[in-house]
Amino acid sequence: MPGFIQRLFARKPGHRQPLVLAVTADLCFYSGVLNAACSAQWRTEWARTLNRAAEICRSKSPPIVIYDSDLPGTEWGRAFDQLSAVPNRPRILLAAPGIDEELWRSVLRHHGYDVVERTASSEQLGRAFRFAWLSLSASTNSR
Repeated sequence: MPGFIQRLFARKPGHRQPLVLAVTADLCFYSGVLNAACSAQWRTEWARTLNRAAEICRSKSPPIVIYDSDLPGTEWGRAFDQLSAVPNRPRILLAAPGIDEELWRSVLRHHGYDVVERTASSEQLGRAFRFAWLSLSASTNSR
């Protein structure tokens, strides 16, 4: 039975795993994102600035972006507006120190997908990534 399950979820030849872009200057936060993505056998990219994140979004079209609210030099709302304007329209998650309804609504107004705690475990981050990924698949299938 384990062999059947492994074959069921095995990557198909030529099929690339989803890409998660972490936009943060914090190595510790990035390592949590990397751990969550690796657990799902997903690829990751790391951008330490908004400009680099925009370049990666244009060149590699990551379907999921997680943006650290503590990134210095850029207000996250402006960053979301810029990142959501790229052609592939990634699902953008905000990693914030705390979550409340007002912040969540603000993320939605700036074309974001969701908010996660900066201190979220790799399991929680992985779950958020999977929901974002599934929402992309659902929106593609409903067209």
